[in-house]
Amino acid sequence: SVGDGLVFDPTGTRCDLLELQEAIRAGAPAEVVRRWSGPLLEGFHLAESAEFMQWLDARRQELAAAYARALIATADAAAGQGDAYGAVAACRLLVAADPHSGEHARRLMSALDAVGDRVAAIRHATEHARRLRADLDLSPDPAVMALARELRRTPAALAVRPSVAVLPFISLDGTAEHEYFADGITEDVIAH
Repeated sequence: SVGDGLVFDPTGTRCDLLELQEAIRAGAPAEVVRRWSGPLLEGFHLAESAEFMQWLDARRQELAAAYARALIATADAAAGQGDAYGAVAACRLLVAADPHSGEHARRLMSALDAVGDRVAAIRHATEHARRLRADLDLSPDPAVMALARELRRTPAALAVRPSVAVLPFISLDGTAEHEYFADGITEDVIAH
């Protein structure tokens, strides 16, 4: 304390918002994605202060836009390094952050197609159209539907890397001890 006032020393504390803002300023998309924990003060509302709520909404939008840019950069970097599955993961987060965005839907569809999952890419177009109709009473995004039509017409590309389906191992004697062992083998094969 100083006289009648209190002085705050930020060096002895940590604040997730300040860390997120620092990552944004540093231009570190992976760190922005890692530090994002959701919309700023989600669920918080002051009915008596319209000015504060306008300020808060503007900050929420700024941070959400920075998060989306970081996810796009992360997806692009993963794809550029040959990590198509990493690009899909980033695009899924992008769609989760803004499920109504046609641009985000197209990015996810393209990423899914790049890993050889064309069915999921086309299915996402249908899901996106359903969500727009249900949530916002809007018609499907024409660009998303055009990409889905194009994916249906053109031959599928080969997957970036081969994949294998692993069926569960089954313990034939039916004892619980051996069932755990069979489950462990299944998980180990999937992991490798």
